[in-house]
Amino acid sequence: MVSVVESIFADMEMGATASPGCWAKAPDANFTLRMTYGHVTDLKPRDAVRYDWRTVLDGMFEKESKTESDYFVNERLRQFYEKKDFGRYAREDGKLPTCFLSNNDITGGNSGSGVLNAKDPTNEKRPGSAAFWCILGVLLVLGKWIPDYIAGALLVAMCIPPIVKQDDKGKEGAPTVAEMEGNFKKIGMKIFAPSLAIGVFALIFALFTKISSLVGLTFGVVVGGILLMVFSRDNNPKVFMSDCRRMLDTVGPLSMLPTLLAGLGAVFTAAGVGDVISQLVSGIIPDGNVVMGIIVYAIGMAVFTMIMGNAYGAITVMTVGIGAPFVLSLGADPTIVGALALTCGFCGTLMTPMAANFNIVPVAILDMKDEYGVIKKQVPIALIMLVVQICFMIFFAL
Repeated sequence: MVSVVESIFADMEMGATASPGCWAKAPDANFTLRMTYGHVTDLKPRDAVRYDWRTVLDGMFEKESKTESDYFVNERLRQFYEKKDFGRYAREDGKLPTCFLSNNDITGGNSGSGVLNAKDPTNEKRPGSAAFWCILGVLLVLGKWIPDYIAGALLVAMCIPPIVKQDDKGKEGAPTVAEMEGNFKKIGMKIFAPSLAIGVFALIFALFTKISSLVGLTFGVVVGGILLMVFSRDNNPKVFMSDCRRMLDTVGPLSMLPTLLAGLGAVFTAAGVGDVISQLVSGIIPDGNVVMGIIVYAIGMAVFTMIMGNAYGAITVMTVGIGAPFVLSLGADPTIVGALALTCGFCGTLMTPMAANFNIVPVAILDMKDEYGVIKKQVPIALIMLVVQICFMIFFAL
């Protein structure tokens, strides 16, 4: 019945506002009524910064620009402003109210962190944030076909906003404390099931099929999403996309650090850094002393991983420089040595801010006061595990 009434009303409205053959009514995105909800409230984008919920005409002229069309001011409006001729619409203090702030949900047809950042009114550094994510998107999608010199220029341009600190995250779409507490009471510890599903499916595909474990990861993500929708009807693809965008904004440019460091490892290998390291340690490791070679190799993996932030990038350089000439060439089991060398590198991962995805991202997500709080807690464990890995390598690889 409602749809019938809406149809009749739309026909009447179009007939009243449009002449034959002319569409005079400005439509919205899908010709339907949209509803939203929220509160008229102040905006606090960051500590010690507060925007009042009311805006006045003075602010329009404070933001006026002669070059940006979004900030042009109508000349007739300027005349009223200069004369302060606001009539009965003026407040008691003579100011003219123009708008108000609210935390209403914003619906739109665009997606992608770059576009959403450009449109996010709660992000005070929208241009820089949007530029970073849009350029990154272009490089990820089209990088294979973009000429090297253009890709390099885009990469440099992408790094400029973080360098000059013109990237930030907004608060649009962030859940309130009450919402988070309510969801926890409703879902409880089951919230870890989707994450566990990702790891389980990756292992299943790696151990029991000939298909790549990356495909298993994809299946795990899909299953995790389905579980989340089962846990709460509020979860849907739109919520997932919004949360992914907020996660990317929270991590920020640090999300690119592992990829860049892995690339750095390839550069080091091609530049012969491993050969240089081999020459440096040749005076430390006695000829034929495989135990000393293992100790230096393992510690070198941890230290070089701390420098690079990526054990996978470090292992190539360190194996060429130390592992191959001072350990493997003396008869050590390459399978055991290679596996344990990586875990030695992972010990270094626990002790460095360069491993941003492990040690810096949690700080940002949890709003921890100590920037290096995670690392400080992990250092003792990492050192103990490094000694354990060295012992394993000595006892099982020889």
